[in-house]
Amino acid sequence: MNSKPCMSCGAMLPENALFCERCGQQSMMPTEPNPGADPQVSPPAGQTQETMFCPECGKSIPGESAFCPECGYTLLPDQGNQGSVAASQAAQASPPVPIGTPIPSLYALRCPSCGSDNYQVLGEKGAAAQSLGISLAFGGIGNMIASSSAAKNMETSPLQYKCGACGNKYVSAPLQAQPQEMLATPCTVNFQRVSSFAGSAIAQIVYLNGIKVGPVKNGKDITFPTYIRYNTIFVTDPHGVAFKDMYRFEAQPGGTVLVKFKRKFQ
Repeated sequence: MNSKPCMSCGAMLPENALFCERCGQQSMMPTEPNPGADPQVSPPAGQTQETMFCPECGKSIPGESAFCPECGYTLLPDQGNQGSVAASQAAQASPPVPIGTPIPSLYALRCPSCGSDNYQVLGEKGAAAQSLGISLAFGGIGNMIASSSAAKNMETSPLQYKCGACGNKYVSAPLQAQPQEMLATPCTVNFQRVSSFAGSAIAQIVYLNGIKVGPVKNGKDITFPTYIRYNTIFVTDPHGVAFKDMYRFEAQPGGTVLVKFKRKFQ
């Protein structure tokens, strides 16, 4: 069977594949057969290649696929009894990554003044002044109103950062992840907000790689997938003011990461 390279990650695909089974990139144009390309490897005689059915389109596909080559659906390969059941359920429940949709990343974020990657997240621009104004006007009730509003308003705004090297403050939207950052299978993040008396009635907003994941209440947790290797998590109050601490980690394909937060990461 003739094969063709994925235009995104370079993996060799069957000539009729519509999507890359490794990175999920859509095959935009058919390619001519390449005599020098490695042919698709067939299983040894007497052995059959393990297959599975895509839960989205129902097609039979290779068992080790990270993405369905027919419809692009994000898959979690069967790992038997290994790994966390919660991680498996979370990854299966997560929607497929829409083809052509950029995956957010902060891995290559640099200060535009000095080029340093040492930064502190300040939060949404103007959020500190807004938070002070609401607190002065309404006190604790104002914070609870803002918390309720934040839970319903998950749009993402460009964030403000402060360079740790030169002190420059700058605003940036999340960057687009590069192919080398992508995971073959998503990693599951279990974020736990440790119970605390201070601010117990106020929801906190969890961000992954500059994108709002969602609100989390006191003593509760939230589970979500990440599709890239290098990740940054930070938390803001309902007004968008970031806590000073942030958490960076390297995700593993199909793995699980437990993150605990009590006004700082533990």
